[in-house]
Amino acid sequence: MDCSSCAHKVTTALQSIHSVQDVKVNTFTGQASLTYKEGIIEPGKIAKRTTELTGYACVVDSAQLEGNRRILRIALPTLAESSDEVPKLPFGVEILNTSNTTSGTVFDVQYDPTMVAPRTVVGSFAAVGGLFLPPSRSVASLQVTKDIYSLFLRTVVSFIFCIPVLVFAWAPIEPHPIVYGAISLFLATCIQICAGGPLYSTAFRSLFLQHTLDTDALVILSSTIAYLFSFIAYVIQATGHEFSTPFFETPTLLLTLIFLGKLISAYARRRATSALDSLGTLQPDYVQLVSSDGSVTVIHADLTQSNDILRVSANTLVPTDGIVIRGMTQVDESALTGESLPVDKGLGAPLTAGTRNVTSSVDMKVVRVPAENTIADISALVTRLQEEHLPIQDLADRAASWLAPVILAVAVIVFVVWIIVGLRVRNENFNHAGLGALRYTIAVLVVSCPCAIVLCVPMVIVITGAVAAREGVLFKTAVAAQYAKDTTVVVFDKTGTLTLGEMTVVEAHITRQDAIETMLSLVVESSHPVAQSIAKYLHATHPHASTGPSLDKVQSIIGKGLEATAPDGVLIRGGSPSWLGLQADPLYSVTMAKALSMFAVTFDGELVAFFGLADLPRPSAHAAVQHLQAQGIQVHIVSGDAVPVVHALASQLGIPPEFAHGGCLPTEKVAHVQELQAAGGRVMFIGDGTNDTPALAAADVSVAMGGGTDVARDAADIVFLTPDLERALGVLLRLSRGAVRRVYINFAWACVYNLFAVLLAAGAFVDVRIAPEYAGLGEVVSVVPVVFVAWSMWFLKH
Repeated sequence: MDCSSCAHKVTTALQSIHSVQDVKVNTFTGQASLTYKEGIIEPGKIAKRTTELTGYACVVDSAQLEGNRRILRIALPTLAESSDEVPKLPFGVEILNTSNTTSGTVFDVQYDPTMVAPRTVVGSFAAVGGLFLPPSRSVASLQVTKDIYSLFLRTVVSFIFCIPVLVFAWAPIEPHPIVYGAISLFLATCIQICAGGPLYSTAFRSLFLQHTLDTDALVILSSTIAYLFSFIAYVIQATGHEFSTPFFETPTLLLTLIFLGKLISAYARRRATSALDSLGTLQPDYVQLVSSDGSVTVIHADLTQSNDILRVSANTLVPTDGIVIRGMTQVDESALTGESLPVDKGLGAPLTAGTRNVTSSVDMKVVRVPAENTIADISALVTRLQEEHLPIQDLADRAASWLAPVILAVAVIVFVVWIIVGLRVRNENFNHAGLGALRYTIAVLVVSCPCAIVLCVPMVIVITGAVAAREGVLFKTAVAAQYAKDTTVVVFDKTGTLTLGEMTVVEAHITRQDAIETMLSLVVESSHPVAQSIAKYLHATHPHASTGPSLDKVQSIIGKGLEATAPDGVLIRGGSPSWLGLQADPLYSVTMAKALSMFAVTFDGELVAFFGLADLPRPSAHAAVQHLQAQGIQVHIVSGDAVPVVHALASQLGIPPEFAHGGCLPTEKVAHVQELQAAGGRVMFIGDGTNDTPALAAADVSVAMGGGTDVARDAADIVFLTPDLERALGVLLRLSRGAVRRVYINFAWACVYNLFAVLLAAGAFVDVRIAPEYAGLGEVVSVVPVVFVAWSMWFLKH
């Protein structure tokens, strides 16, 4: 497929097939996804019918399944002649397809990973000698590469055959019209049949099966007219009669330049989707599985299961998402977040697929399998972005759909006008007037190019998404890329967005050093964030301290704290000072004035420790706020935290107190966003929690932090993978402005080109015109600037 016009042709063909619905065609990857009713039609028949209607080679990519279903390929070393040779399969497993090869039988086995593990599926075939076959590259990817190679060969062959024809027509050599004409006829015929064959196929199918007129039909019409006219002229010339001089150079050069333009366009589209290829390289094919006895086995990544223990050696890629359970290391996360400095990873630290373990070997527990990890999510988002349409794209598609009929009508008018001019104004005979009108008509039919119109928007959006992804910013919708530049107000959630989302002890007053180990025993097993922060602080400041005597009846009292009994009967309590009755203590007033969260520990009512905690701002938060304010963008905070805490953070970041709102429920966050919108603001909301979801949905542009909840990421238009807010916001706003600017530049160029190219080809400027043999160059002249303008997005990433 060349462009969105071709995608529309495929979409129309698929929608005409009974039971097929929800058709989405991706021009860049050469893939179509759809839903159909099982039992009514089979995927193979859908592909076959689509090929018949469009002429495009359509095959089923069985590896691309949506939802929970997965595919494994299992090979039996001997041919399975009956169902008795197939083992009994676990519940939730079925064989989709069976194929026999010279080396045995290959099964495409579908299973639901929520019901059965992949190694269990493979194991069920082991009794009959079944072996797991690692998956190959995507069928669609292979087909796209094959198509580009085929197009390259056609272009080269066309050039080789075209050069002698041009030499005979234009070179200052001794004329031998009969001999040179015969050779030119033979070479032109080869180009017309061999190189132009696919164009004939798609044009006739569109015209007679889908009843649409496309530009392939115009190219075929014009080149065929030029070829047939030259053929007739040569035959008459060879019989010794006077008619006209053949111009075989016109159809040969015309088709050659058309193929050159298509090759450049195809290669540009392929390069635009290179982000998907580079993402694939971030996933290792094999992983090291650590067994319960400590032994290590190398298995294919597709056989990884949740809760597996994997060993990640130094200087290797992290195979999937998980957490460190043994060892300490540093991890280079630049491939996903754009951050160049390695990040320390210790016990319990998260590891993300596609990052690189730098210093030492660690063991990790699998949280998300490769088919569902961060790299898989990013790949899905990038692919979905390629299918997105901006509002201006609809206008471009409508213009392109009307281009071919309009050009055909213009060509007829041009032919009639130049016949009249030749006969009445220039007083030429009918042969000369008709030949001149024919050349003008051929040029008009070929010179227009819808590809420039329909590629001008998606090419920019696809490259924008690729550039942003490499910088740690994921666009989920194309509309977000368009509207982000118009942001006038940015509303931040506080915890986990402007702050690290992790409570840190900033003040500690311990009156009894002998109480440290007992305090550790109280907080170390609690999952509450405050208790975990206290435990982390005590471990860091007293590394030789261990948990004290076992405490009895340790219980968590919601909204208050922890309570336990020591072996000697002492009541141990840790939690809110108000629960412990410490509001009169001087430390309470001092800590409250600093807007810190408080945690106190008492032994039988005696205060032994008082901690002040704060959720520290992100290191980049202040710079991010300044960056936005410098561009005239208002910055607001809405948070469920107490008003003094929110105002304290706003003061640190340079946000006016009237723009800092604390104690907000989710509905109040939405109300604040809507109030700003009612005042005429274009609002961007940035959050990370489930309670931010309503506000994310209400905002004009919504952004979720990569470390936030799944619900927040699903609701957002954009996801920040990088923790550097200043960097992420800079990339977002810069790319949004650059993308929209380039879309308008490309759209303007495509419209201007088609208008003036048709006028030049029609002879509207009389002395300045486009000869028909050069009209095919229009494919190159129109598309190349669009490609270069889109590719210039790569220079905007910094």
